[in-house]
Amino acid sequence: MDKICIYEEIGGSGIAAKQFVIKLNAVKTDEVGICINSPGGDMFEGMAIHNAIKHFKGKTIAYIDGLAYGMASIIALACDEIHMSENAFLCISEVRIFGPNGKIDESKIEEIKKSNSVLAEIYMVRPKKTKKEMLKVMEQETWLTAKEAKKNGFVDFIFEDVKECVAK
Repeated sequence: MDKICIYEEIGGSGIAAKQFVIKLNAVKTDEVGICINSPGGDMFEGMAIHNAIKHFKGKTIAYIDGLAYGMASIIALACDEIHMSENAFLCISEVRIFGPNGKIDESKIEEIKKSNSVLAEIYMVRPKKTKKEMLKVMEQETWLTAKEAKKNGFVDFIFEDVKECVAK
């Protein structure tokens, strides 16, 4: 199995969707592991990565090695299976658009609401929750341990052996 690592921010100075798609298109097997340890990042770069994974012809497996925060969790949810290290965290959060003063940009409230609506629809599929329930979970910036993530239906397997996710 080929593996692609997202061990950085999504977009910005981290991994861009274009870089990710180049790596995904280079996969020579019918199964790919997406290793994740990311503080999240840009929604549009993350959605492009999410969609690229959804369109991959083979099997996709997410390995949450440390943290899948925000958009990194959305990327994980694109995979056919999600495996999470027993000491890792999954964080479900809202979109935030900050202005130059470092505070949430109030002029972007409509864009934020629309973005959160789209993300809630992705989050609600695995745990089979309503959109309203997921918007509440996102608003609370919910941090889940591996056991909590599995219990709530966000991940399929918990692993303790680092050999399962050794990144290339």
